[in-house]
Amino acid sequence: MQKTTIIVSAQDGLTNRTATRFIEVANRYKSRLTICRPGHTINAKSLLGVLSLKVKRGDEIELMADGPDEEKALEALVKFIEEEP
Repeated sequence: MQKTTIIVSAQDGLTNRTATRFIEVANRYKSRLTICRPGHTINAKSLLGVLSLKVKRGDEIELMADGPDEEKALEALVKFIEEEP
């Protein structure tokens, strides 16, 4: 299992359009992917789960990946979050 902590830089956070694109990236991988915030751990491949976190710009989240392609999956999600305007 691999994990990393990152600060969300997307203008809208992980809401609506951005969350949809985030889970599209997550669903490219076989690994189990989760997003954690204090008191909440959700499936990063679930649109309703991601939206339920109400992640805003500047929020800190922890991404975890566990599975055969965990390293590549985590790199892709971090890259998405860092590059999303």
